[in-house]
Amino acid sequence: MDSKKIIHLIDDDSSIQNSLTVTLRDYGYTVEGFTDPRDFLKKFKPSECAEVIILDLKMPKMSGLKLQTHLLFDQIKQP
Repeated sequence: MDSKKIIHLIDDDSSIQNSLTVTLRDYGYTVEGFTDPRDFLKKFKPSECAEVIILDLKMPKMSGLKLQTHLLFDQIKQP
C-alpha cells in the first residue's frame, strides 16, 4: 500500500456514501467504497484492510456489526 491515507467505506446508501467520499477526498484521503459488505470481504483479507473502515450498522445483506466481528475474528485466527 502506498503512503496515501486510505479509508474503506461500506454503506448500502449511495447518497451517504457519495457525500462521505467527496468530503473525505477533499481532506486528502483515498476512499474505496462498497455497497455490499460481502463484496468487501471477497476483496480484502483483514490484514489488507485500511487502517480506517467506516461501516453502516444497518445493511440488508450483512450488518456492520457482523462485518466487524468477522474481520476481528479472522484477524485473530491469522498467525
